Amino acid sequence: NASYDPSSIYFDEVFCHIVTETIFYENLLHLTEKSFRPMVNNRPFIMLGPQGSLAYLRRYGFKTFGEFWDESYDDEYKHDARLFKIFDIMDYINSKSINELRDIYRKMKPIIEHNYELVMKKILPIRET
Repeated sequence: NASYDPSSIYFDEVFCHIVTETIFYENLLHLTEKSFRPMVNNRPFIMLGPQGSLAYLRRYGFKTFGEFWDESYDDEYKHDARLFKIFDIMDYINSKSINELRDIYRKMKPIIEHNYELVMKKILPIRET
């Protein structure tokens, strides 16, 4: 399944992945393979999904990136406001130099490694049965 391909060329040259989950406007927490793809590819992510998507991931033991940017978008119930908060994060990331992003990535590495290990141990084995 290409969704879990860690050699994906799409991740080789990106700093952060914007997860565009299947559901955004509905009040239904449903995660698909899209949520786990950046984890398997060792990338930080921003979740473009329904309110509470990050909290839902954290309940399963995954870590997110609130110490590096504002994740209050996850609490926002107004869809347009949530989307604009995500745009603000994207602007923040785009304002950084390559060297700054490399430094931020190094600091994120423990979170990225934790998520990779968890998805490989908990999520991928489910798919194989």
